[in-house]
Amino acid sequence: MNIAGGIAIGLSGLYSMPSYADTVYYGEVKTKTAPAYIVFDKVAQKSKYTAQIPAPNNPKYNEKIAERNLSVYTAIRETAVNSGYDVVVEKDDPPITNAKDINEQVIKKMQENEKEK
Repeated sequence: MNIAGGIAIGLSGLYSMPSYADTVYYGEVKTKTAPAYIVFDKVAQKSKYTAQIPAPNNPKYNEKIAERNLSVYTAIRETAVNSGYDVVVEKDDPPITNAKDINEQVIKKMQENEKEK
């Protein structure tokens, strides 16, 4: 066996390792008992702040993105806490068995919060 073959065999074990979500919005994947997922872009599109985001070269661009993102993250956290989810991740990042789709719950909570402002 040459050295490249040995490296390939050695690295092949890495791909069987358990995978963990890259985008965790709430909680910790390792301790999940009640997992949920969202699609961030789907939720963010329903925010009232999305329509207020100017062109990227506008000085207010980053401020408006941050305002919209804060609204989304707050709604995710509140939905998770109020509904008993211990982890919320981006859909399929990677797939988590038995994760519940909570997009609509998060959108509803976000829009309720945004009406109060």
